[in-house]
Amino acid sequence: MTVREQLDQWFDQHWEEQLRDLQHMVRIPSVARYDDPQTPYGPECLNVLQEMLRIGGAYGFRTENIADRVGSLSMGSASPENEIGIWCHLDVVPAGAGWQHTSPFVPKQVDDYLIGRGADDNKGPAIGVMYVLRALKELNIQTRHNMKLFVGTDEEHGMQDVQYFSRHFPADKLSIIADCGFPVCYGEKGIITFDFISKNRMETVTGVRAGVASNIIPAEAEMTIAGNRLEGHGTQGHSAFPEGSVNAIRDLLTCAVQSGDLSDNDRKTIAFFAGIQDDWGQALGMAGKDEISGRTSAVPVMMFLTDEGRLALRINARTCISCDHQAVLQVLRELAEENNCTLENIETKPSSYFPKENPVVQALTEACNETTGLDLQPYVMAGGTYCKYLEKAVGYGFGGLPRPKSDLFAQGHGGAHQPDEGLYLPNYRKAMTVFAMGLLAADQVL
Repeated sequence: MTVREQLDQWFDQHWEEQLRDLQHMVRIPSVARYDDPQTPYGPECLNVLQEMLRIGGAYGFRTENIADRVGSLSMGSASPENEIGIWCHLDVVPAGAGWQHTSPFVPKQVDDYLIGRGADDNKGPAIGVMYVLRALKELNIQTRHNMKLFVGTDEEHGMQDVQYFSRHFPADKLSIIADCGFPVCYGEKGIITFDFISKNRMETVTGVRAGVASNIIPAEAEMTIAGNRLEGHGTQGHSAFPEGSVNAIRDLLTCAVQSGDLSDNDRKTIAFFAGIQDDWGQALGMAGKDEISGRTSAVPVMMFLTDEGRLALRINARTCISCDHQAVLQVLRELAEENNCTLENIETKPSSYFPKENPVVQALTEACNETTGLDLQPYVMAGGTYCKYLEKAVGYGFGGLPRPKSDLFAQGHGGAHQPDEGLYLPNYRKAMTVFAMGLLAADQVL
C-alpha cells in the first residue's frame, strides 16, 4: 500500500471523529476582543485555544500555550532550523446578521456543507492539519523535519498573536499557512486601514450604523439625519476581494448626500465620502499596480460617529507588493486636509513575498496537481495571512478546489466572511490528502 493509500484509508476511518471535533470548535464564539484584563483577546479566544490544546494532547501531541495568544501541537522535539511550522487560526470574524440555515455558532450539516461561523475560516483547516499530523504520527510515516501546528487567536483583527510570537521566538525553517487556496500562495499584498474623520462635529447627522469589521464589506448600513432614518443595502463580501460585492456604505452615502435635511457642513463631509466610488484607489489618489500582485484595492468598510460627534469613514486598502506605504499615507493626509478631515487610526501590514522559483513552491504545486489531477498554478493574493509576519512562509490550502454550483445559499451568503459560512465537505476531505502529500513533498526538498 502506498503512503497516499495509507493516508486516505486513515482519513476515511477517522472522518466522523474529525467532523465532531470541528463542530465542537465552531460552537465556541471566538471573536477577538480586548476589554478583558485577564486575557489578551477575550475569554472565548482563550477558551478555544485551551480546547484545541486539550484535544491535541489527548491525541498524543506535545502541546504548549504561548502567553494565551498562540498554541502549538508538535509531533516531536526539534530546533526551529529543523522544523516545519504550520499555521492556522481559531478566532473568527463577528457573526453578523442574516443567517438563514442556522445560528452562527450552532454548526449544522446541510447537504454537503457544514455551516457555522469559522467552519471554513479557519477552524476547518486547523482541525484538518491536526488530523494530517495525527495520521503521520499514528501511521509512523517518517519525515526529515519535525512538524508542528501553531494556532493563533487574533488573526482576523490585528495579528497581534503572530507578531508577539515573532518577537519572542526564532522562525522555523519553513512556515506553511493553511489559510488560503491551493496550490501555493507565494505573495500577499500589503494592507492599510485608516479613517477619514471630519474635523467638525456633525450637526444634522445624529446616528450611524455601518460595518462590523475592517475586512468585511457590509450588506446593511443606516444613518439618521434630522430624525429621519436612511438605509443602504448591498451584498456582503471580503474587503480583499471587492468584485461581486455591493457596498451598503456607498449605497447609503449616495442616498444621504441628496437629503434636503443636511446642514452645509455635513453635506460637504458626506459628499467627500460619497465621492469615493471606485474599488481601486483612484478617487483616493493611491491607485497602483505591479506585475507580481496586480492592482491596489481600497473599499469603505465601516462608518460611525466618534464620541465627539465627528463622522468617520474607515477604508481598507490592499496594496500591490511594490507600493510605498509612507508615500501613500502622505497623499491621503493631504486629501483629508483638503476636505476638512483628519487621517486617523492608521494600521499597516506589510506585503510578503516568497520567490516563486524556490523548490518548495514547485514541490507543493506538483503534489497538489498530482493528487487532484488539476493544473493549478502558484499565485499572489490580496488576502492577509500570517505570512506577513513569518520568515520563509508560503500559503498552502485548504481552499481553492473547484466545486459544483449550489442553490443552497442566497446571494451574499455561504462565503468565509458571510452569513451562513459554509465548508464544502467533499473538498474538505480531498484537501486532507492534498495537504498531507504537499507537506511530505516540501519536507523532502527543504
